[in-house]
Amino acid sequence: MFQIDENVLLFLNGHLGNNDSNAFIRCSNFAYRDMCRTITYAADYNENHAASSKEKVVIAQKKRDLRDEITKLIEAKVKNWINNTNLTKKQFNKDHESLCIAIIEKYKGTTNQNEPDNSLYFGQAQKWVNMTLKNLYVYSKSNNTSLSFDNIIKYLHVPIDNVILDIASGTKRCYIDPPETTYGVAKPEKAWSKWSYSDYKKYQENLEASIKNDCPIIWELKHWSTVED
Repeated sequence: MFQIDENVLLFLNGHLGNNDSNAFIRCSNFAYRDMCRTITYAADYNENHAASSKEKVVIAQKKRDLRDEITKLIEAKVKNWINNTNLTKKQFNKDHESLCIAIIEKYKGTTNQNEPDNSLYFGQAQKWVNMTLKNLYVYSKSNNTSLSFDNIIKYLHVPIDNVILDIASGTKRCYIDPPETTYGVAKPEKAWSKWSYSDYKKYQENLEASIKNDCPIIWELKHWSTVED
């Protein structure tokens, strides 16, 4: 079984708590907070366009309601995955794509990003899904919980952000890597938050190939937390 230092897990779990009843909510909410800074919202979903304090409250609630809908979608899919002892990587990847597309569908008409239907980009949806899965894995390994990722850990994708892009391209290095370590995955010109599915798929495949036999999400946990300034 893949291993990661217990102290790293405890550090990463510091903001996730230890209560199974709200694990999915907390893990998804923190992932959303990490991703939502990249969203350019349309006026109806942007508190800065509100005419009054009351209207700001209404807009904020609309965004929370939408966020909570997505959390339920992710929770249902994750429970399906962890209970499926016959899950394959091919099926996981197919389900992962469908989940991201479902999130994009939910966000139609909420943004002003020049994306079709004024929705999210695939790059934004993947960050939400992948960070939630990462958070849930850390939570499951740091608490006495019924939540087990043992049968899907090897399939989890790396959440793509600027830190990972820098490590994989060699712009930054991690102190756990020998000096001669190179991953050789070029940093795309387009920001990760604006990636299409094809952009994401190509990069994720190149990254997995570059880290060879290591489990992608374990590699991410070790490297994201040890990157040098």
